[in-house]
Amino acid sequence: MKRAFTLIELLVVIAIIAILAAILFPVFAQAKQAAKGAASLSNAKQQGLAYFMYEGDVDDKCPMSVSWEADAPITVGGCGVTLSSMTTMPYMKNGDILMDPLTTPEPIPNGWPKPLWQSIFPQYGYNYTVWSPVFGGSNSCTTPWIAQTLSSTGVNRVADVPILVSKPNSDEESGWGVLWWYGAGSIVSSNITDAPDCNDIPQWCFGNWGEGTNWDLAILSGATSAAGKYTGGNSRRRANEHVIIFGDGHAKVLSPGQLAIGTNFIDSPTWPSGSLVINNPLIYRWNQQ
Repeated sequence: MKRAFTLIELLVVIAIIAILAAILFPVFAQAKQAAKGAASLSNAKQQGLAYFMYEGDVDDKCPMSVSWEADAPITVGGCGVTLSSMTTMPYMKNGDILMDPLTTPEPIPNGWPKPLWQSIFPQYGYNYTVWSPVFGGSNSCTTPWIAQTLSSTGVNRVADVPILVSKPNSDEESGWGVLWWYGAGSIVSSNITDAPDCNDIPQWCFGNWGEGTNWDLAILSGATSAAGKYTGGNSRRRANEHVIIFGDGHAKVLSPGQLAIGTNFIDSPTWPSGSLVINNPLIYRWNQQ
């Protein structure tokens, strides 16, 4: 007689396979997320190296966060503009470095060169409030506000001050479109992130961290907190942590509280941005001191 599996035996085997799958699938998902997190750190590191190579070619000056020029490759509000990520693109050669593996890739519209589009909407934002502040000028294409540049040695505690932090992708931005700005010469939102205490610096910015800012109400109104709604566009996709490249070139992940250290910031969707103050400037990461 031929002996076959009984129905009970088949059900037992299926149950064992289901149990093993339930155990292993979360492990595989965690491993995949960990690999993406490592790739995100690597991309941040490569961008930092590109910034440093650029500085080496221009007398140790940081790239301008935004430059308004008639012959620039794109226009915003009818004015030609070049972003910091576009300036440093020749040192990267590969626009994919500008993409954060922890979020979705940028869709490339027909007719646009892929590296150019990726440099307009990088997924790591420039800390312009320290490295390239904007002062003077007017809101016209002919005499715009001019972004300043600092020497990489002109900032104290460079190992604590961010250069680039992971930021939202263009699909998450809304409001005035994906390119927020306040006129010629002002900051363009697609390539920057904001400091926790943005409202107290004497230049263009989109608002303090917390509830009620432009990032919360308009720019990222339809996005989640992971995209950076309450943290000035600084996204926290890696287990609620930010991927950061610092002024000395090292890459690291920090919690929102650690990135906003030196302030009274509370990581909560109900924290009002108007309540944020710097209570310890000696450890605050977003200034030149």
